[in-house]
Amino acid sequence: MNASSSQADREIPTVREDPDLVPLEKETSINFTKGEDRADIFSAERGITRRLLGHDLFDIDAILLKDGSRANSIQSLDTSEDVVVGIRGTLPIDAVKLKSEARSARGHASVVSNVAGDIDAGGEGE
Repeated sequence: MNASSSQADREIPTVREDPDLVPLEKETSINFTKGEDRADIFSAERGITRRLLGHDLFDIDAILLKDGSRANSIQSLDTSEDVVVGIRGTLPIDAVKLKSEARSARGHASVVSNVAGDIDAGGEGE
């Protein structure tokens, strides 16, 4: 997936948390190094995974499915049958921002903006 093709134009598949994982295993990690211009992101959390699947700037490396298989794009999924339980990909560093104040929404999903314009505006996207 690349930023030039809008993910908003595609149907988002069913996303659930893997019932075989305990809460401590349902994690999200964001990693980047000084020499890179993109952050590596992995999530096994439903809300964050859904938002990343719909984020125009998120490049998908792997979509993890409940049956243990993997897909590399939304287009390769059967949205009527496949159930997504995790995602791995990258996001431009300039789309990642740590704020000086706490968000009003405490849920993990609100870490990822719902609206692409919020990246520049610094908003929450709720």
